Amino acid sequence: MRISAAILIVTVAMASHAMGKGPLVIGSFANRAVNGWAYSNGKEFPGAQGNMAIVKALDTASGFAAYLEGAFGKGGGYVAFGRKLAKPLPFKRLSFKIKTQDYDSIKLRLIDGSGQIHQQTIDLKDDEDWQDINVEKASGKGYVFWGGAKDAKWHDPLTGITLMLSKNSLKPGLKVGKAYFAEIKLYQ
Repeated sequence: MRISAAILIVTVAMASHAMGKGPLVIGSFANRAVNGWAYSNGKEFPGAQGNMAIVKALDTASGFAAYLEGAFGKGGGYVAFGRKLAKPLPFKRLSFKIKTQDYDSIKLRLIDGSGQIHQQTIDLKDDEDWQDINVEKASGKGYVFWGGAKDAKWHDPLTGITLMLSKNSLKPGLKVGKAYFAEIKLYQ
């Protein structure tokens, strides 16, 4: 009976998305699945160390979260994890949950259909609970762009996403920080 209920829930979720009535989950990390997400130590700024892992997080919808850690005692600028979408998709909004006590903000990079990278800073609350983040456009605080069309305009579709922890966003006195990410969803 439980298997039938699970199959029904998955089928309804897929049908709702196919009909444009719901978000596409691109980062649930269920059952420790990485699903194309990969770690980066920001090699253009040598010295950052860290790691990414999928860990249990019972207070998330899937029961799992992506754990990202950055250590900047030997330099570096950021650590990140991101993914290229197997099938580029229209972009209206991106949402995700984040939990950290170590960072004041994070950076988000969205890559559009022209290959242009749109980067912005997302401020975080000083809170130990999960925070809901919603991004409706590729702009915002600290917005910069490069590559592709080089025109600061969004060119659908979305082809890639990167979430970054920056050395400069660590709270005072810290050289190592961690954050958890969950329920990454794309709205089309």
